[in-house]
Amino acid sequence: MKLSDLMPLDAVFTDGEFTSVGLHDRTCESLVTFACNDYYLRLALSNRHLTSIVTTPQLAAQVPKGLGVAISENPRDLLYEIHEKLLQQQQPPIGSLGSDCMIHPTAVVSPGAVIGNGVKIEEFAVIRSNVQIGDDVILGAGSKLGVDGILYRGRGKNRRLIPHAGSVEIGCGSAILHNSVVMSAVFQGETTHVGEGCVIGSNSIIGHNAQIYEDSVVSNNCVVARGSKVGPAAFIGTGSVIREFTVLGSESRAQAGSIVVRDVEAGETVSGNFATTHSTRIRSERPFQRSLVE
Repeated sequence: MKLSDLMPLDAVFTDGEFTSVGLHDRTCESLVTFACNDYYLRLALSNRHLTSIVTTPQLAAQVPKGLGVAISENPRDLLYEIHEKLLQQQQPPIGSLGSDCMIHPTAVVSPGAVIGNGVKIEEFAVIRSNVQIGDDVILGAGSKLGVDGILYRGRGKNRRLIPHAGSVEIGCGSAILHNSVVMSAVFQGETTHVGEGCVIGSNSIIGHNAQIYEDSVVSNNCVVARGSKVGPAAFIGTGSVIREFTVLGSESRAQAGSIVVRDVEAGETVSGNFATTHSTRIRSERPFQRSLVE
């Protein structure tokens, strides 16, 4: 695929080829991404998979020879226009249904979903295309897998939601409890992943491109924002929020009500708003707690 195949010729500064679309850090062959300032241009150019880039007219001259360059005053929007045009060409997935499954008659299951053996899908659950569900998974009432997340381009009356082209994977033995949502990844070839033996509590949201590794628990009413990485064997307490692109290491814990805006080390426990190391927070709060008693 060439840049000139998908956009007006006056937007093509230097024609170039690509086979995948994504953000600057995506690791896939022949990538096109965008850069709207010097910082993101440097990050994009450090990706060895980059073959084409969408950037501003002012930055185009800084792109090394040999790379395709498209120009726009709004490079992000132009990249998502490319994404949407490719999505229109995407072939619908072929689904399958394993044995010994229990699917409630009110559930909505796309024919493009791949469902393993012994899966239980409760009432009013929604399973979209490009969803792969392992064996012995439980999907609670009203749960939704493979829906689009909050991602948009444009402003005002021209604002529009960006359709997602990626997939969702749910590992064997996991449980997605009632009214929880696992959003599809954005770009074709990307995945939002929930590993084996995970529990996603009621009314929780797993954002697009998040990675929840095996044996992790996300409690009720939590948000794990896009691109976050959790676990293995991590625990997120009730009502917690994990900021986008944050990493929670293996066997780490975010106590109930935590607002996590930084990476959490393996085995570390954090709490509070904004979350800090739990033991340090408790020590710092003891004088205040004693003053309330006195």
